[in-house]
Amino acid sequence: MDASSHAVTPSCTIREASRRDADAIGDLWVELMSFHAALDPHFGIPPNGRVSYIRHIQSAFHDDNYRVLVAERDERVAGFVMGYIAQNPPIFTTPRFGFIADLCVAHTHRRLGIGEALVRMLTAWFRGRGLTSIQLNVSHHNPISQAFWRKLGCTDYLDHMWWDLSG
Repeated sequence: MDASSHAVTPSCTIREASRRDADAIGDLWVELMSFHAALDPHFGIPPNGRVSYIRHIQSAFHDDNYRVLVAERDERVAGFVMGYIAQNPPIFTTPRFGFIADLCVAHTHRRLGIGEALVRMLTAWFRGRGLTSIQLNVSHHNPISQAFWRKLGCTDYLDHMWWDLSG
């Protein structure tokens, strides 16, 4: 394990996720999606969603373009972050960027700096791969997350729109 894959903060230990963390990450994903579903009907947990997400996370463990980190507190997984290296179309001046796909800290462990510690470690990984920017999606209906990301230095970039064609 290199220095960029393990860190100890006052509130937790951050490390690279492994197969043994998959169930805990799946539980956190359900918590994340349930939280978002209460804010916005576009979110929800599809049938077998937890199992599908665990498979998705496990496939990321074997892809050098992905990074999954967990925060441990009191010998339990208290949060996780997943990011990957993404490619812009050739019309952009920055060909590659980091993308933060998911961040979740268990509701019982929030406001302790765990989310920021996870993001900082993932950001160091992106920088170590020569990336100069990060993108992520934040729900329009989630002002708490918007404030978190802005506090870290994120600014508005693109508006991601939804057009429901089913009705």
